[in-house]
This record gives sequence, structure tokens and C-alpha cells, in this order.
Amino acid sequence: VVYNSSGINLLEMLLEAFSLEEITNFECISTENQCTLEHLMKGKNNSLVHIGEQKLKNALTCKLYHADENIEIFEYMGSNKIYTLISKGVNEKSLCANRECGLNMLKYN
Repeated sequence: VVYNSSGINLLEMLLEAFSLEEITNFECISTENQCTLEHLMKGKNNSLVHIGEQKLKNALTCKLYHADENIEIFEYMGSNKIYTLISKGVNEKSLCANRECGLNMLKYN
């Protein structure tokens, strides 16, 4: 997901960071069809808090909360409700609009 949305191969960057040799061949992929993936939990006053995926290990069940062409939301039940929001767009502007729509679904439902 990070690779597709940013055009940067994070594995290649990590390899360079921990190796003695410099890697200079960073090829950029298309910036079209961007995607983000976020893990969220409701905080105080229905605010959404970003959390790490390690919180998912306590989930007892997972169900599809919402799905359409540009937004997928999964709901994990456990001691707290946790959501995974996957937003897609053909460019950065549409990605941001779809992401905001998904965040609003979670905030106000």
C-alpha cells in the first residue's frame, strides 16, 4: 500500500539504510491509482485516533463495515472497536476526498 501510494519502495530504502553499499536505482512508479491504509479507534467525543496494527491482535471478530469502489472499512471487535480504512483514488485529490468520506462515515455512525 505504501509503495503504491508514494511510488517509493520502502524495502529498498530500508536495505540501503542498513547496508554498506549505496543503492541508487530508485524507480518511481505511476502516481495514479493511489491508496492508503489506516488503523483507527474511536477516542473521546467520537474523535478518531490512529493506532498501530499490533492492536488488532486482541480482536475477536472482523467484519466488513462498508465497501464501495473507493472505500473499504473493516470493523474489528474486541475490548475496543478498531477500524481499518482503505481509501483509493485515481489521483491525490480523489484519494483525499474518498479518505475524508470514509473518516466521516466512522465519526458520525
